[in-house]
Amino acid sequence: MSSTGPSDRARGTGRLRAALPSTKRSRLILAVVAGVVLRVGAITIGRLIVSSPATEQSSSSVPSVTAQVDPPDFTRFRDTESGFSIAYPKAWSRRLSDDPQVKLLVTRGRATSLLVRVAPVGLDVTAETLPIVRDLTDNLVRADGRVQLLKEPQPLVLDRLPGYRYDYTFDTASGSPGAHVHYFLFRGGQLITLVFQALPAQRFNDALPLFDQIAATFRGAPA
Repeated sequence: MSSTGPSDRARGTGRLRAALPSTKRSRLILAVVAGVVLRVGAITIGRLIVSSPATEQSSSSVPSVTAQVDPPDFTRFRDTESGFSIAYPKAWSRRLSDDPQVKLLVTRGRATSLLVRVAPVGLDVTAETLPIVRDLTDNLVRADGRVQLLKEPQPLVLDRLPGYRYDYTFDTASGSPGAHVHYFLFRGGQLITLVFQALPAQRFNDALPLFDQIAATFRGAPA
């Protein structure tokens, strides 16, 4: 794991819990991205990327998500400042956020939602060096001790951006479990996170096909 200490993780977790009223749980891990865990971990892992070529893997061993044409009942959101776009169902409602790093927050009632965040990370990650940042993404997810992974994190390439996908459950402030599909995508010196949420967790399996369909419409790599 990275060199982040217990006190650093505690501060990151404190930010999470302070920012997460039960009606806005879709921010679960995202506050940590701009916090101490990310900054300290990125510095350490950045050194490893430069100094540890032996840990590289073949880019062909990282599966790519097949691009999806926008379904007719979807609408496409474009963020020209960050240079990404993604499509989501027209029936979903867009919400505003006072966090400038949150570029998109859309919901369908309180049951399902998608949040897209873009934050500086200072790492130039490729498919070959992707394994080196696994400790960083693990720490970001596990900063909240209530997270339970549903399966092993998956390395992937989404629109030519390398990253990891985590599927996990978490306990909300009310005590009932929710579930996330959480993508960490690296582009130059940025970390783009996509967080799909299902509440309660029992809705997760039914929501997965739609979550996968939305994720496949993501476009974030330079032309």
